[in-house]
Amino acid sequence: MRDYKYVAFEGRDGKEYTVMFPIFKTHSVVAAQVGEVVLGAGFVATDQKTGERRGFGMSISLGVGSRDEDSDLLNLPSNRIVGED
Repeated sequence: MRDYKYVAFEGRDGKEYTVMFPIFKTHSVVAAQVGEVVLGAGFVATDQKTGERRGFGMSISLGVGSRDEDSDLLNLPSNRIVGED
């Protein structure tokens, strides 16, 4: 299982979603590439038995932390993973 960071966004349609990316990338760079309103950011812990994801911590580069609702977003099928190339 890889280590990931994430950023939670509010889309133009008002819906919230998350983007996960490798830990070597910077939160602020990914946020700038997406270009939508940042709601939360942090790191992703994945339960090895269930596969359930949990957001925790904070982003220094964005100055925002994880929110309780981010964990729910990280477990939705619409959660995106980028930058694994």
